[in-house]
Amino acid sequence: MTHTTLGCSRWWITAASAAISLFAAPSGWSAEPAAAAKPEPPKISVAVKDVCAWPNLTPLADGSVVATIFNQPCHGQWEGDVECWATADGGQSWQLRGTPAKHEPTTNRMNVAAGRNAKGDLVVLAGGWSDRPPPPPEGTPRPPASPAILPIWVCRSADGGRTWKHAEGVEL
Repeated sequence: MTHTTLGCSRWWITAASAAISLFAAPSGWSAEPAAAAKPEPPKISVAVKDVCAWPNLTPLADGSVVATIFNQPCHGQWEGDVECWATADGGQSWQLRGTPAKHEPTTNRMNVAAGRNAKGDLVVLAGGWSDRPPPPPEGTPRPPASPAILPIWVCRSADGGRTWKHAEGVEL
């Protein structure tokens, strides 16, 4: 399955397309196009509505895949959290598993890196910005702000993203 993210829109869209190997041609493959063969269009489905998703996809030992994303449709313009969504059916459906980094008032947690550590725990690094207002009413312009970069949080889940612990202000 190929996942395609369409920027930071109000939709995170996944496209499942025909499997084509770029590294090895399947047996019987020919460079000549088949006369009547037409490629199937990608299947489009909405995975998570109303988020700003440049997902970090992490496969887990149980075969599921989790996506850690910023949960607002605004590219960080207002408050929001990092959420962990999971699929066990190859991306056909997604369920909210947990929230690795809940924002503090007037901030967001939106800059995300994710993976698994040597023990198999899910680890999320979450940065963000200060001076972020609550979401404005629809159609209301956002006032100017003077944001500052927040310290990175290291968030860890030992149960596939359902519950989280975090450490604040990690020095690099």
